[in-house]
Amino acid sequence: MRLALRGVIAVLGRGWPVLVMFTGLGLLGGLSTALLATPRFEATARVFITSTEADTPLDSLALTIYARQRLQSYAEVVSSPAVLRPVALELDLDASVEELASRVTATPVPDSLLIEIVAASRFNTEAPAIASAVARELVQVIELQLESEMTAEGSALRVTVVENPGIPVAAAYPHLVPSVSVGGMVGFVMGLGVMLLRHSFDARVRGLRDVQAVTSLRVIGTIARDRKADLMTIALDDDSRVAKQFRSLRTNLQFFGFEARNRSVLVVGARGEQGTTTAAVNLALAIAQLGRRVLLVDAHLRSPEIFDLLGMPPAPGLTDVLIGAANQRDAARSWDEVPELFVMTAGTIPPNSNDVLGSVRMRAILDAFCDRFDDVVIDGGSASATADATALASVVGSTVLVARAGHLRRAHLTAAIDALEPSGTLVGILVNDQPSIGVDAMEEIAATIGDSMRATRPSRRERVSG
Repeated sequence: MRLALRGVIAVLGRGWPVLVMFTGLGLLGGLSTALLATPRFEATARVFITSTEADTPLDSLALTIYARQRLQSYAEVVSSPAVLRPVALELDLDASVEELASRVTATPVPDSLLIEIVAASRFNTEAPAIASAVARELVQVIELQLESEMTAEGSALRVTVVENPGIPVAAAYPHLVPSVSVGGMVGFVMGLGVMLLRHSFDARVRGLRDVQAVTSLRVIGTIARDRKADLMTIALDDDSRVAKQFRSLRTNLQFFGFEARNRSVLVVGARGEQGTTTAAVNLALAIAQLGRRVLLVDAHLRSPEIFDLLGMPPAPGLTDVLIGAANQRDAARSWDEVPELFVMTAGTIPPNSNDVLGSVRMRAILDAFCDRFDDVVIDGGSASATADATALASVVGSTVLVARAGHLRRAHLTAAIDALEPSGTLVGILVNDQPSIGVDAMEEIAATIGDSMRATRPSRRERVSG
């Protein structure tokens, strides 16, 4: 129930502009209807039907019962030409009998001998005139035509107009408040439908929960969306929330990634523009803060960025080492700001980068890196753009897949996982640019990641028995 409520809140949080827009349009439509619609005024007359004087009480009762039985029939007579044609002539109405019948209704009042006649018109003076004229004409038709032969003296029933209408002050239709209210409700329902429809067809990965809906692969970290921070070196800021999240990622990798065949981790995006370079640099900085010697390698050969971001010379670099044009010690240079961090740029870009990165030579050089440094962090670019990342995944110790919220579709994430899983090194997903909606959201993220860790990490008893 709690998760379902959070899901509803999340949908409303994303789609509230649509809901507000449709509700506003509905209110505007209701207001327009009320202001532009042709007004309709209504006036009501009442006719009372009773029996004439009878010789005995029994005859009087019989006539009363007879009048009740005839009440519905007399109400239907109101819409007949016998009643309406004289009314149209009397009032000089520019309307046929059929049109006039659509504007006049007659209804028996329950548990009484009354017939209620309601006339409608767009003019407030015409409606009461029609109602009064119809009532008078109904009296004439009943007494002089329909009931004239019931007794020798004439009609056995007496028909009396007991209520003549006054001139209505306000129109019966439209009503401003009901029209606006109905319009607003209709707009709200339509907006809610459109919002839910958009949500059901929205294939974008918007955050942690969408990632978990796509795959059962563990989430080993989330990096919050922070527009004000310098994310390239945010790990150096001890007080930053994002820096703490990178240190949490570092800790999580100690349990999963760095227990692999070598202490090297590949940071790769599900597609382009996922923030893999930012993640790789800050992960390397977070590890270097422990006093460990870390080598940061730029293997994003299609679009290398690390040399420019950290102010390092582009060559010699990784490819130069692979082809034997430079040695490892010359290519791995210490970064001035953090002496424990060593950087190896991409070097000269080869035409067949995937063959180079997946070669036996690359595996041997990576093992040499791991012997020389405590940890190796590699920026591998995108898993979907080229085969470079998948080639690298087969030679590293562990792979972290970066999924950037709002910049990725579920199909792209699934395709990247399918491409990387055969390597056997994929340890988890890093959700980048996770939306922040307050303290409760951060607690939920922490709890979710903690649950994921507890579900996948073997217990102490299992490790001992193993």
